[in-house]
Amino acid sequence: ATTYAMGNISAEFLLIPKDARAHALAGAVSSVADDSTAIFYNPAGMGFLKEKNVALSHSEWLENINFENVSYSMPVKNKFSLGLGFEYLGISNIQGQESMNSPTRKFNSYDFSPIVGLSYLFNKNLSVGGAIRYIEEKIDDEKAWAGSFDIGTIYRKKINSHKSFSLGVTAQNIALKKPQFIDEKEELPTKIVVGGSYKPLGKTLL
Repeated sequence: ATTYAMGNISAEFLLIPKDARAHALAGAVSSVADDSTAIFYNPAGMGFLKEKNVALSHSEWLENINFENVSYSMPVKNKFSLGLGFEYLGISNIQGQESMNSPTRKFNSYDFSPIVGLSYLFNKNLSVGGAIRYIEEKIDDEKAWAGSFDIGTIYRKKINSHKSFSLGVTAQNIALKKPQFIDEKEELPTKIVVGGSYKPLGKTLL
């Protein structure tokens, strides 16, 4: 279940799924995030990592749209795990138009966001985490920036050697500073996500 904030929304590129699994699950990965991309979905997921992990993704769409992201996570001392991530959405050669729909010069647009997070594994079943990010958007010559943070927790329970279930809760894109183009402030795509998953046969996910 996902709840979004209302109003004029900016930085919607943050809602784009980062990898193939997240695309396949329509972004519903708050309880199953278990690699470096957890920094984007639920930072608590980094707490279950046993070794260093890196993920890279490149997507090229119609109309000269490119989406890139990279993430890296590693366990550190005393049950802590550290994660870093970066995502970028760029659109080039956008045709400008005047009020009467007559064409003007072409321009570019981009959005990017670096993020850093930390998680703590309380015990083998429970992890909590938080992350902070910088957001920048540019349309032609106009630029806006914002700051936000995420918090989350994941509880995982192994029923037996084959069965396990997970429950995840996360609040994402909570504004520290709202983006502002010219005179108008906009909202970030703040959302609260509650998700659960069940593995009846090893890695088989429901």
